[in-house]
Amino acid sequence: MGEILIILLLIGYMLYRVVYQMPKLIKKNEEKIGKIEIRLKEIDMKLSEIIKKLDN
Repeated sequence: MGEILIILLLIGYMLYRVVYQMPKLIKKNEEKIGKIEIRLKEIDMKLSEIIKKLDN
């Protein structure tokens, strides 16, 4: 009986992690990716300016 209770608790905990914690982690990662994309665009713009100056 005790083993069944432990198994049910573990299954419940896994479901909790998937349903409640994973979306939060995904959202945090999406925010980080957005910041990185913005930074990459800034770097690309700076590189384009440097290339234009070198061409002139």
